[in-house]
Amino acid sequence: MGFEQRYNIKEGDWNEDSSKTIGVFILSPKHRTARLWNLFIALTSLLAFSVSMFRVFFTEDLELISTIYYCLDFIFLLNIISCFFVGYEKDGVVITDASNVRRRYLHTWFIVDVCSLIPLEMFSHFWSLNRCLRVLRLFSIINSFGKEPDTNKIHVAALKSFCIMTICIQLSACLWHYNVCESSHSKLGRICQQDFNWLQLIPEISTNLDGISDMTFFGNAIYWSVITLSNVGYGDIYGTNTTEVKLAALVMVIGFLAIAGVIMTGMSSIIGNLDAQRGRFYSRIDAIRIHMIYGIASGDSNMEISTARYKPLLKKTSIFEDTGDGFIRALNVKLSTSTYSQGQILAKPGEMNRNAFYIENGLVQVYGDNDEKIATLLPGTLIGEVYLVYKIPRNATISASTLCEICVLEHKDLISLLADYPEAGLKIARAARTRLHNVKYPLSEAFALGLASNPQSVVFHQNCHADGKPKDQKISNVLNEFISHQLKDPSSSSTDNQKIHWIPTFRPDDRFAKSWNIIILWCVIVSIFTESWVLFFANNLETGGFYYKHMGLMYLLLSVLIDCVALIDIFINLRIEVMTKDGYSTDFISIFNNYRKSWNLYFDVLAIFPFDFFSFVYTGELHWRNLTYFRLNRLLWIRKVYCHFKKSEKDLDNDLFVQRSAKCIFLLIFILHVCSGCLYLAGCSNYRCDEDSWAWNTGLKETQSNFYHYMVAVYWATTTMTNIGYGDILPSSMTEKLVAGMVGLVGLFMFNYIVSQIYATLSAKNASR
Repeated sequence: MGFEQRYNIKEGDWNEDSSKTIGVFILSPKHRTARLWNLFIALTSLLAFSVSMFRVFFTEDLELISTIYYCLDFIFLLNIISCFFVGYEKDGVVITDASNVRRRYLHTWFIVDVCSLIPLEMFSHFWSLNRCLRVLRLFSIINSFGKEPDTNKIHVAALKSFCIMTICIQLSACLWHYNVCESSHSKLGRICQQDFNWLQLIPEISTNLDGISDMTFFGNAIYWSVITLSNVGYGDIYGTNTTEVKLAALVMVIGFLAIAGVIMTGMSSIIGNLDAQRGRFYSRIDAIRIHMIYGIASGDSNMEISTARYKPLLKKTSIFEDTGDGFIRALNVKLSTSTYSQGQILAKPGEMNRNAFYIENGLVQVYGDNDEKIATLLPGTLIGEVYLVYKIPRNATISASTLCEICVLEHKDLISLLADYPEAGLKIARAARTRLHNVKYPLSEAFALGLASNPQSVVFHQNCHADGKPKDQKISNVLNEFISHQLKDPSSSSTDNQKIHWIPTFRPDDRFAKSWNIIILWCVIVSIFTESWVLFFANNLETGGFYYKHMGLMYLLLSVLIDCVALIDIFINLRIEVMTKDGYSTDFISIFNNYRKSWNLYFDVLAIFPFDFFSFVYTGELHWRNLTYFRLNRLLWIRKVYCHFKKSEKDLDNDLFVQRSAKCIFLLIFILHVCSGCLYLAGCSNYRCDEDSWAWNTGLKETQSNFYHYMVAVYWATTTMTNIGYGDILPSSMTEKLVAGMVGLVGLFMFNYIVSQIYATLSAKNASR
């Protein structure tokens, strides 16, 4: 009975179904293209909300804003069309039927999407707020990302937190501005209240209300919103009447609930759940480790583990067929796995070696007379099962071609079981007698005479079976072609590479490799902080002439030394062995391909590339200033630091609390360093600090050292990031206000992440206790 008859499939049914779906392409929602498109629509929906709020509460007369507004409408129209051609998931099953996809979309999101696209602004500018309905689509997409098992939950939580904060900032800024001024529409201009309000607290607005641009109003409103939501509160802008005080209090409460109630708890719960999964995995690993060290598991547990471990071996052993489940379970306990190094001999000709070998990982080479290669044995091959029963000499040399994991069954262990299972011993003897003829000949002759089977895991060399049967020769040729293309003759590659590449290789867990990783880590950290410090604080004529004193020479010497260490690190990475299914590989091509595919090679080369030479095009002060810019590629080493901490957290031998504490300390210091530099550049971006900048008002002068300027900037960044905001240092220009607001948000997210990491780690440790 054929397949069609067994399952009652008619030919007409297939033709009819295929004709219905011909010409209709439905993309799976799990496809990479669909996911990227959904992410793009989510970000454009957030942008559409911000643009719509700006047009309603500030102005709709800006041509750039109007162009973006209608471009976002066109993009969302494309999204509506695409939803008819993207499937959906239901109860874990992906539905790609065209009729079901269209029916579901028409009954769910179609009406909401169309309502958010209708141009209602022709009736009133407030009606254009229908674009804000896309926020629903935004969070629907983010929630769908969170349900995917292969997505990074921390990244999804960070994206959701960013969207929530952006919406809160935009909404509160619009309400803060609308409480005082009506938006300008149709060239009518802005109308603001004449009473005392928060606009009178800003000098550039209070003196010239009519000459202020829309973006200045928007920037000040955003600045107040960020400072209030993040609980910084410098005190330069505050509520001056009852309505403004109520609105400010409401924004404070919303900011506290959004930060503490949504962002912090959400991030902590996600990291805590991930750590709980990690803890359960580690507990299983610890149980296995205790079992391996102390052997405290029961006999039944040992037997069950061994049965699952060596099940592939027993399927390939023909002499153990029909011996009974009891004998097989007892035999599992006798098996053991050993590791053989490259070139290690398993058996020699004439040797009375009464062991059977099963190749789990690695390659084994069979040699005949005069060291002639007979065959290459791949993983899954069983060697010498007849020698377990008969005491006869070996007929070939068998050695490990690569690092191998081989399961070994010894003759004495088999004999010890036959007393309890005599019937099994009789069956084994009969099966071994039928296979005795195979070992009377060399392996190549046994293959040619048809006495030995030709499994898929054995590859015979062509010069060893010239007299074989045509059918056997054809099979052997196919196998040789397969091994040459797939494995590229691994039996000879290791030897040849050792002759060409004489430089020794290192294991990733070697003492030298670990020590070198620590050295290069500290070097790149010093370089990152040094290059960024010179860029932020030593590129100003008011700071004591950094390049004209001994510190400039020290900076150049330190930079050259670290560059040399980084160059050596590239060569060392090309000699670090990589893990493969056959063990650690010392092949240069394998190491290079692994280094390249991980993108570490490109980042390391680009980070050390000498762009410094381009600075010699300039002379004098411009040479030194541009030298700093051309060395910014060293900041790419931040990826190496990230990879180091990520790898350290996955290492079972490392203390997770110590590794995460080190990561959080580095993150805190580095972000504080960068934020202080951004605040300093906002007021001192040119050759000297601006007279109206925060630095000038604080009293930073040219007679003071670079380090003093740095400490003052760090102080202001610290009070902003920790949401204290004493008010002794205030931003003056619009650029400084926006940078200060950004620093407050960055500190907010950073401290929430650090607290979440500490909370999750301590929770996992206490749970295990």
